[in-house]
Amino acid sequence: MNVVWIEIYFDPRYKLSPLQAALVKSGWLGKKSGKGFYDYSVDSGKQPATITDEYDFIFDRIITMLINEAADAVYLGIATIKDIDLAMTLGVGYPKGLLKWADEIGIQKCVDHMDQLHDIYKEDRYRCSILLRKMASLEQTFYG
Repeated sequence: MNVVWIEIYFDPRYKLSPLQAALVKSGWLGKKSGKGFYDYSVDSGKQPATITDEYDFIFDRIITMLINEAADAVYLGIATIKDIDLAMTLGVGYPKGLLKWADEIGIQKCVDHMDQLHDIYKEDRYRCSILLRKMASLEQTFYG
């Protein structure tokens, strides 16, 4: 993340989080080191956790942030709507493209969620895309 942060001219959205920095400093690099957010050296035998409101919040945060980044890529002319969604379905294996997903969720709801995340965390990494905000105000969609 530090390399990305530097190469993106220190955009605060890509700054290494304190938790990530602590994990790296401790040598907890995930599967390759056997430990990270999870301890991979131990088979707990536990079943996956059931879906809760907390998991829904985490999923919503992840998908909204990905949508936000995809919208910025379109806004900055890095890729087209079609190219982004094709990359996410064929390259990453998502069930649908992020911008198609944004239309289904609702552009205004994506903007509201980014604003809520910014209000909760007070970090610039949760800054809403200019394109999403503009589209919401004009009641536009990516595939409208």
